[in-house]
Amino acid sequence: MTNSFEAESNEIPLNIANLMRAFEANGYEILIVGGAIRDSILKRPLKDYDLATNAKPDEIKKVVDGLKGYRYVLGPKAEKSLVNLTSLVNVPNEDEAIEITTYRKELGYAGGRTKGIFEPADTFEEDAKRRDLTINAMGMTVDGKIIDPEGGREDIKNGVIRAVGNPTQRFVEDPLRMIRAIRFSVKYGMPIEQNTYDAIVENADLVTELSGRRLRDEIGKVIYEPNGYQVLMETGILPILMPEFRGMNDYHHKLDYHPEDTLYNHYIEAFKTFTELPNRSELGAWALLFHDIAKPQTAEWNEEHGYHTFYGHDKQGGLLVLENYNNQNGPFEFSKKELQSIAWTTDNHLGKFWDMKKPTKVAKMRNDDNYPLLVEVVTGDTMGIRRGGDEALAARLIEIDEITNKINEQKAKTGNRPKDFARKVIQELNVKNQEISIALNQIEELVSTGQVSSYDEALRVLKSKRQSKNAESKHLLTGLDGKTSMGAEGKGLWGNKNLLEANNSPYYLKTVTFEEGYAFKKNKSRGFEGGHPDGGLNSSEIFIREGIFTSREDAMADLDKTMEVIDNLTVSHPDKFYVWVSYDKKQSQRMTEGNQKYVWTNHTINGYRFDDAIGTWYVEYKQVNKL
Repeated sequence: MTNSFEAESNEIPLNIANLMRAFEANGYEILIVGGAIRDSILKRPLKDYDLATNAKPDEIKKVVDGLKGYRYVLGPKAEKSLVNLTSLVNVPNEDEAIEITTYRKELGYAGGRTKGIFEPADTFEEDAKRRDLTINAMGMTVDGKIIDPEGGREDIKNGVIRAVGNPTQRFVEDPLRMIRAIRFSVKYGMPIEQNTYDAIVENADLVTELSGRRLRDEIGKVIYEPNGYQVLMETGILPILMPEFRGMNDYHHKLDYHPEDTLYNHYIEAFKTFTELPNRSELGAWALLFHDIAKPQTAEWNEEHGYHTFYGHDKQGGLLVLENYNNQNGPFEFSKKELQSIAWTTDNHLGKFWDMKKPTKVAKMRNDDNYPLLVEVVTGDTMGIRRGGDEALAARLIEIDEITNKINEQKAKTGNRPKDFARKVIQELNVKNQEISIALNQIEELVSTGQVSSYDEALRVLKSKRQSKNAESKHLLTGLDGKTSMGAEGKGLWGNKNLLEANNSPYYLKTVTFEEGYAFKKNKSRGFEGGHPDGGLNSSEIFIREGIFTSREDAMADLDKTMEVIDNLTVSHPDKFYVWVSYDKKQSQRMTEGNQKYVWTNHTINGYRFDDAIGTWYVEYKQVNKL
């Protein structure tokens, strides 16, 4: 053996030491290899002990069978296949079996770049030549002597990550070695040697040949460490696997919220904060990686102020995770639970976390099993960057806890959830279909916020309110089937106070009709939130997002044309009342100003989604006294 030296410390567990001495007593060479040697030199805690020997698998079995308390649990047909030269041995008082690999050398690669053909080798020096990195190509005897044929100790001393031999050859053999090199680099704070780094960049596209499970495990370990995300980006590996990360420097934030400016810089800052968390998790790193995944597809350029907006990227991101990164479509092999957790966290990290006020919804979020994961993501996303940084985050976390504790205490007092007596609600309120769910949610809110002391009392309160409103006013809207619509406030307009308040009109609505043929750009109404059924126009934000328009100005010009169509309709149909549906109150007001033929509400009336259809909605109106 060459290039050997004594380990600075030798703390080999007794059970492993006894196993190694048994091999030496039988005339075999056996070494501790891999991470244990590396970590010993770096003075890090030793966790895993892998062994390598010149003994063949059948010889390994003979030695182990002769040891009391030790058990040979795997004997591959290694000498025949020349592929698998690894055995597993149960060691007394150890939770996991110890891996013992016969020294091996490579004969070449067949059936793809990652399927190597091996045969047993006689020396560790031969074995070391096929290993990935010099820092992983060392072995240690039971007496603490370290064997270092590839100069791994010197590379550790110099603080550098280097591939064994020709780096291109190592990476072609197994592309996962490129990601492993990055992982060790960021984990130990050691830069990658230039030739090794250049080979990673030149061969980055080879990662597409790796299995989803190997990629999920190795990438997760990289992004968990400081600078892991950045190095994966700089080497080109992450943009190859995830196209959403290409061109991230082209997207600019509003500096009041993100002084780091570009989306790329935001991710660097977010991971910098995340990797400083003492209680971070690897799944949290994955969730942070996906948290702004939909920003490129939701980006809209604000020419006046010189930045992009990313409306709806949180919700869209959650959908994108489920659609594009499942095991069938994506490069990673996540478990179903992991994928759902990442999607939920992506969907909740912005508006729902920061702005949600309804106590029951806040408590539902807080009580979700994924809430700790959400806090990891929001912390990385927020600290020192948005919404006042750590002080604002701390205040919001306290607020969420206080709301949730109050809700939980109240639920403990009141017992049954409202769904347990849905039949009673149906009978008492004479509701059906979607109205049942609405009533149950209202009852839940009354109870959980402490406004009443029981679900029965909440039902009585709700029944009384509805009877009172029915007595003082008529419904403002009837449904498409001619039956009476109740609406959120008993006034017929879902989610709006009522027509009279919204429009200051002396009219109530009598019927509602959908008429084909009045759709402007009818082929582009796709049922997104914020869709405008009057003329089939989606919101300008969505049109830009979808590439239909290149600017908000173009989208608004199209809106003007749509309004001309509707204005013409008001002339040809003077007895009709046209409905404008939008989440954008400013645009809605533009429609209603000086024209009482338009009313603003949200995009659902009578449970019917306006943005699911193409054309012009209108309602007949009839003059009555104001309520």
